[in-house]
Amino acid sequence: MSETKKVLFLCVANSCRSQMAEAVAKKLDRDGRFYFESAGAMPAGVVDSGVREYTKALGWDISAQQSKGLEDILPLEEFDAVVALCAEACVSLPPLPRTTKVMQWPFADPTGYTGAARQQAYENLHKELEQRISGLMEFLSKD
Repeated sequence: MSETKKVLFLCVANSCRSQMAEAVAKKLDRDGRFYFESAGAMPAGVVDSGVREYTKALGWDISAQQSKGLEDILPLEEFDAVVALCAEACVSLPPLPRTTKVMQWPFADPTGYTGAARQQAYENLHKELEQRISGLMEFLSKD
């Protein structure tokens, strides 16, 4: 049996984008081959209510997900991949082992929108993350 691959989704506040990425990834990993976690360089301390509402409407329970900092997660060197969901997140990363894959997937923060545009931003983020995470899982499965 192959080793569980560990992936960290990182953004500044660990409130919206990285929380959505963690939720999407866990839904895509139907057979439990991966360990997914999210964190923020400067965690907000709360998960965005819009992310909670959006995922609840999909029938997903993310109530166990919390806004965390880098000090609250596994040691960074244990992750096979670190995905930065905003440019600012990379600045906070210490040097990582050469074997750790670091990717930058900059996304607009849905919390910067209002009304229908905000809902559309959550939908766009979800769809794009689903596509990219599926590809990442396939790539890491080949290692």
